[in-house]
Amino acid sequence: MADPEPGLAVVIVTWNVLPLLRECLASLGPQLGARDEVVVVDNASGDGTEYEVRKCYPWVSLVQTGANLGYAAGVNRGIAATSKPYVLVLNPDTRLAMGALPALRRLVERDPSIAVVGPRLMKPDGARESSLRSFPTLTTLFVESTPLKRLPLLSRVVRRYQLEDRSDAHVQAVDWVWGAAFLVRRQALLEAGGLDETYFMYSEEVDLCRRLQALGWAVVFEPAAVVIHHHGASSEQATTGTLIRFNRSKVLYAAKHIGRLRSECLRRYLLATYRWEVAVEAAKLALGHKPQLRRERLRSYRRVLDSGLRRLP
Repeated sequence: MADPEPGLAVVIVTWNVLPLLRECLASLGPQLGARDEVVVVDNASGDGTEYEVRKCYPWVSLVQTGANLGYAAGVNRGIAATSKPYVLVLNPDTRLAMGALPALRRLVERDPSIAVVGPRLMKPDGARESSLRSFPTLTTLFVESTPLKRLPLLSRVVRRYQLEDRSDAHVQAVDWVWGAAFLVRRQALLEAGGLDETYFMYSEEVDLCRRLQALGWAVVFEPAAVVIHHHGASSEQATTGTLIRFNRSKVLYAAKHIGRLRSECLRRYLLATYRWEVAVEAAKLALGHKPQLRRERLRSYRRVLDSGLRRLP
């Protein structure tokens, strides 16, 4: 007689987004199997998350970190709290459309070479988010989210990075998928050593997918699984920290996968872009244009410069 279906685990790392966490958990309920588990990792939220999860969601296992450890470390804590062979990693600002969980599960169970399956991401208004990605090159890291992307010739670099010319209508192998929602095979994740906790937030999923593929595992996009994503809901609470962590993670990724000398060139370039932004904002402030906004941006950009993009804020 065959063993019963072992089930899967859902791991959600949350920080001060309780209203969105409620929506995320509500979308999971109807799609969970009898042997599935849900683990919420609370990164020391101050919004009543612990109380509400314990009181209102008895079917959820709660892991309290005691401090904001970051996303990668939180995911690792959640995965350590379960022994299921497959783990669906979710941001708390996501909602699963009906049928998303079964679609992800079917694909990873059908093909033992797959380590990661990513869903189609949609915005709350129904617009599509770019769910396909190629691995970033050094040029990509210099252009993406910097003033260079405004140049017509270099904008093509971002389009290639986001695979904008590739159809997303069918199942396909990709370099990496967004960390907002992905199903991962535990065996593969353990083989790769888990998520790299050096990344506090951002780029940890790119790094993981790159390491998995170097080990011979596949990363696949499944368009039949749809996940609605309120992009950046957690990170918007700490804009300055977000800027530092996003850019620091780019530098870290470059150091690991492209080369330390080139990563140092990238770090210096990114800091130079913020010096330029400080000059622009100071000029606008001197002209009296939206003074409150200009002061806020100046404080934020100066903190980025003070960080040096060398270590965690």
